[in-house]
Order: sequence, then C-alpha cells, then structure tokens
Amino acid sequence: MHGNLRILALKLAAFVFAAGCLVSVTWALGIVMGPKPRFVGSPPRTHAVQRNDLDLDGDHADFLEHFVKAYRPSGYFDPNPGLIATPLVHHLQGWDVYADGICVRGVIKTLNIEPTDGDINFDVDLDDETMRYSWRRTHPEDEGVRRRILVEIDDPIRPNFPILPDLAIGDLVKVCGRWVYDRSHDHNEVHPARWVEILQEAVEPP
Repeated sequence: MHGNLRILALKLAAFVFAAGCLVSVTWALGIVMGPKPRFVGSPPRTHAVQRNDLDLDGDHADFLEHFVKAYRPSGYFDPNPGLIATPLVHHLQGWDVYADGICVRGVIKTLNIEPTDGDINFDVDLDDETMRYSWRRTHPEDEGVRRRILVEIDDPIRPNFPILPDLAIGDLVKVCGRWVYDRSHDHNEVHPARWVEILQEAVEPP
C-alpha cells in the first residue's frame, strides 16, 4: 500500500514538473516571438550619412540569447517564465527596478552593438544634476563620485529609435527610460531606454 502511494506521489511530482516546464518554455517563447511595443522613442534622423560605425543593417539577433533573457526577472516576485525559480534567478541575474521612468543628461562615452543579442549599448557620463542616477543604492561610496550609467536599447525595440545612425561618441544626449540596477553586472542602467534625444552634437576636431 505504501509502495503504491509512493509511486503515485512520484508520478504526480513528475507530472507537475513536466507541466511546469511546458508552461515555462511556452511563456518564454511567447515573450521572444510575440509582438514588441511600438512607440515614439526619438526624434527622426537628420543626417544623411551615418555618424557612427554601428552595423544597424546587420542581423544580430540570437534566438537562444533572447530566449534566455526572457527568464531574467525585474523582482523576486515578478511574474516570469522562471516560475518558482524566479527568486533565485533574480538574485543572480535580475534587475532591481528603482523607477519605471526617469530622464538623464550626459555625454556619450562608448557606443556599440552587443554581438550576442543585437542590443544597442552606450555609456553616458552624466551631468551634475542627474549623476545621482549612477549611484547604486546601499553603496554610499558611489555618492558624488560615480558618474557613468549604461543605456540599453533592446534589439526588438530598435525600430522605435530612428535617431540611432545620428548618435556619436561625444554627443550630449537626453535619455529617458526605466532606471534599474543590473544584479549580474553590478551597475545602474537605463534599461530599456524609451526616449533618446541629441541635445548637442560632438564638435569634430579641425
């Protein structure tokens, strides 16, 4: 009798595990393959010639990379394909969302396309008024010293930003978006960006 109950319990556990895996994978596939948000993310492009060397016409999308990123949560209890593993995944790889929408100003110091997933990444040295957004919470040593923040434009929403060919290192920009702490990289980010505007273009040397 006890043996039958044990077998039944094992079968039930196996069924729950298999069902959970199916839900998890289906959910993640839905995130990767589903429609992406469309919004006005920047002013229109103004230069006929691209001002940077980003390969904006190339196909940088890596399906597996996007699939794995679908499991990165924005909180310990974020509804997420990770299901019961979400708190552990968040602790290791997630984002702590400080605010859903902030705006910063500063000078672009780096500009690249992440080769694994096609995301546009650029570091911005913030001005004095917005440099506080680069300070990690619970890190008092950052205050007044740390100035740089990473801005990320995810590959699936790149079409919302026609200004991308105009961006160049040295440009003074205004960026708005979700303000987060990236737990896996130990720095603050604007991720995803929802607005990018050039306030002043970099002055080219004579």
